[in-house]
Amino acid sequence: MNDDNPYAAPEFSVRPDGKFSDQAFGSLDAEGCWQDGNLLVLSKGAQLPDRCVKCNLPANDFRLERKLSWHPPIWFLTVFISPLIYVIVALCVRHTAKIEVGLCEEHRRRRSRAIASAWIAILGGVGLIFGGAALIDPEWAPLPVLVGLVTILVGIIVGIVGSQVATTKSIDQHHVWLAKVNPEYLKMLPTWLD
Repeated sequence: MNDDNPYAAPEFSVRPDGKFSDQAFGSLDAEGCWQDGNLLVLSKGAQLPDRCVKCNLPANDFRLERKLSWHPPIWFLTVFISPLIYVIVALCVRHTAKIEVGLCEEHRRRRSRAIASAWIAILGGVGLIFGGAALIDPEWAPLPVLVGLVTILVGIIVGIVGSQVATTKSIDQHHVWLAKVNPEYLKMLPTWLD
């Protein structure tokens, strides 16, 4: 960091061995991690830098473990034949990876709030469904059931979107490609040379 300006952004430099150092927060290891345009590429089992993938602030040694699964999108077409066939095919052709990503305290809180909100909506929706079924007047019973189903669906969507750290773009035998990673985080990494 520039001693003249205490508000200056941290300075990063890439070393010849492919690792980079963070002048403000010490040395960071980026071995097995690259940027490919707006995607993060990492080797399976690579240790990501101790930075938040959402905002690039220090993660303070917090790691969120994610088990990823991916298959070529063309296999989604088998759902039109049969959902059961799709499940079987997806399980057979998928690629998997286990990664650990850094998250800052603020993004951990946001993720926790999204998950809690999702559970509250889902439980509220279930309560509306059972409450609607228990109504004495059968004319009004379908309304709370319908609202309950919509509330459950909204809760599921909020939970999926709000808890998502990064999206999987592709997985092969050795590497994982992730999207929705902070651009400043990606700038710290060497360029992927395929």
